[in-house]
Amino acid sequence: MKNCPVCGKEIQERTTKCYSCHSEFTYGKKGRIKYIKRSEDIINERRMEIEKKRYEALPKKVCITCGNTVREGEYYCQLCGEEDAYNGGSTYFEE
Repeated sequence: MKNCPVCGKEIQERTTKCYSCHSEFTYGKKGRIKYIKRSEDIINERRMEIEKKRYEALPKKVCITCGNTVREGEYYCQLCGEEDAYNGGSTYFEE
């Protein structure tokens, strides 16, 4: 048995996850811990994935000035700066 490098609780040899703090480990060829992914980082990655999916699911229109894709809730086109590009844009953009 050895201790988790993140929280200090006892973990089994060569385990890839601490069940106390939920951190994940990767081992190198010599059996040493090579990489530690902390539980906060895992949670933040999942949060970012969810936010990205929500953003991609928003309705889209085409900016009337430059043709850039504008999502619902965006106040101006990020490419040309046209104000109110979503409300003034053409019909929904189909991919």
